[in-house]
Amino acid sequence: MEQDIAAGRFSDLPGMFGSQGPTPGMGGLHNLDAIASALGMTPQQLGQEFKNGKSIQQLATEKGISLDQIKESIINAEKTKLDQDVAQGKISQDQANQIIEHMQQLDLTKFPNPRNGK
Repeated sequence: MEQDIAAGRFSDLPGMFGSQGPTPGMGGLHNLDAIASALGMTPQQLGQEFKNGKSIQQLATEKGISLDQIKESIINAEKTKLDQDVAQGKISQDQANQIIEHMQQLDLTKFPNPRNGK
């Protein structure tokens, strides 16, 4: 997993970063792109920081950005993807709404901790 993180591939991480995990629309690298963008980094730089043991919270503090700003960036990126999925009939609008509601409850202070596999 650490090799994937360093390379900017996060598809095997649990939760919102899974690769089309149990909930359609929750996976995908666009979430990591949104985090990296909010932090003023590339996904590869973000991956390297994760590999070095830093959390989103630590990076946000270093960059002077709130976790709420990062979460907003993630949700906006997810909304774009979900809108496409709804338009293509992959998921219903109700499913999309449920995913967004779930994402609004995410605790970014707990992600990631690649050293212990979380």
